[in-house]
Amino acid sequence: MKRLIFLLISGITALPILAQLKGDGYYRIQNTSSYGRYLTISNNKIDETNKSYITSGNEGNVDGLKTITDPISDPSSIIYISKDNTAQSNYAYNIQAQGVNPLKFLKDNGAELKIYPDGNNYFIYGSKGSISLFLVDNPGPEGYIKVARKGVYPQNQSWKLYPVDQVVDYFAITPNEDIKVGDKYYTTIYASFPFQLGDGMKAYYVINSKLESGIPYAELKEINGKIPAATPVIIECSSLDPADNKVTLLTSNDAPAAISGNKLNGVYFCYVKMKASNISQENTSANYQKIKNVVNYDSKKMRVLGLVNGKLGLVDANDDALVVTDQGKYLPANKAYFPIDESVAEATANGIRLLDKQGIEDLSKLITDNKAIFEKNEEGGNTVSVTGNYNVSGNYVIPEKVTGNDGIVYDVTGIASGTFKGNKRLTSITIPASVSSIGEAAFSGCVNLKEISVNIDDPINLGPNGASVFEGIDLEKCVLYVPEASIDKYKADEIWGKFKNILSHTSGINDIRLDEDKTNDVYNLQGQKVLRQATNIDKLPKGVYVINGKKIIKK
Repeated sequence: MKRLIFLLISGITALPILAQLKGDGYYRIQNTSSYGRYLTISNNKIDETNKSYITSGNEGNVDGLKTITDPISDPSSIIYISKDNTAQSNYAYNIQAQGVNPLKFLKDNGAELKIYPDGNNYFIYGSKGSISLFLVDNPGPEGYIKVARKGVYPQNQSWKLYPVDQVVDYFAITPNEDIKVGDKYYTTIYASFPFQLGDGMKAYYVINSKLESGIPYAELKEINGKIPAATPVIIECSSLDPADNKVTLLTSNDAPAAISGNKLNGVYFCYVKMKASNISQENTSANYQKIKNVVNYDSKKMRVLGLVNGKLGLVDANDDALVVTDQGKYLPANKAYFPIDESVAEATANGIRLLDKQGIEDLSKLITDNKAIFEKNEEGGNTVSVTGNYNVSGNYVIPEKVTGNDGIVYDVTGIASGTFKGNKRLTSITIPASVSSIGEAAFSGCVNLKEISVNIDDPINLGPNGASVFEGIDLEKCVLYVPEASIDKYKADEIWGKFKNILSHTSGINDIRLDEDKTNDVYNLQGQKVLRQATNIDKLPKGVYVINGKKIIKK
């Protein structure tokens, strides 16, 4: 990213530089050392361990501040500098970001905060009597900030100030490359400053949700153009390149009023310090615990932005979406999340759809069996495909037929791409003979799937990307059950044949030959006895059972 260069006009030294600081404004502050890092305000507990510095005149780390190398999309790097109207000095200023004045601990001890010109650069310090402590980017790769007397690490206590003008120095949104729907990319942001979206961008918040019964969903509402300060939002972008996703920072005079009814929450801080001796371990010292500032991720109480069956939704976060240490898993800084009640954690484990009003209307037209979602096939006729799962867990038998809201009975003929993707609660699945197509990644990531029963004589052609259907499943341990006469066909298939255990099952419960010398007890797939003797087999509900050591399916 190009940076504004201050030009020194011959015969004038401080005036052109001070002109950059007249009035209130947003800035980035870059250290002039070889690291060239930018100051960020990454904690609001800065005062906890730094109160004594100005009175003692000692150097020390300012726990809670740090520097980073790439600030373009980091809200903690946007620092608001304003003239301190109550001070006498021409160089007295206030510095603030995310509701925090990083040198407040100095000011609270009677010091005057100053930004003083030093050639083309600036000193940032607190002064009280004969004591002046300067802000320093601590030498080394860690990026920790400290205060020190003048002349200590001279280059590291000199700073450049860049107005965030959206031309040379700008703030932009970097979307998540893994959260893509169509040609749009998405992310969340929670910033303390108001801003206006650039071209090709949209912002949404969540106003309603229905999570307790039916298909879990939350309603999106678009924010037109300007985003109020301290508002957690979902951002839509047309490009992954931040340069295409610039936003304009707004002053309080231009900021829109706060919105009401937003069900998203936000997190400003995720201040985690790792041990220098072992960067894989988090610091657990008593002093550090005072200024540690994190929000632990709780899968029973939170959902984050993601994809639900290829569509925008709220999901149970994986490690890639969190800050993971040996001490815990935390929500990342400046991101939004959706709080849920613990009572709906199970029902929303497979995701919450994010829909506009039209999407909610369309949702009412879908068919469910209280576990999976079925949608009418485009080719017409009374056929549907399984397209999503919102409450599928344990052993699920896909029905051959479902009854729609219109009273029509539909044949289930397909399993859409990504239908059960990432469902870690699914342990066995039964595919009926009516199914003739299975889409890409239909069972991808179903890592706890132990049995697949297919009641289809000829293996379904899974296409050129067929391997993705079972990606992430342990094919050495997951058992594939097929009709006895079809075992050789499945073993010879390029994709189905990758299962190491392909066994036969009995296709119908009426085909079981009872052994008069045995009890013929009936068990479910968990090994629990559900019926003693076989005289009442016809009373069993539809499902998968084990009788005489054989797996059978009651249709």
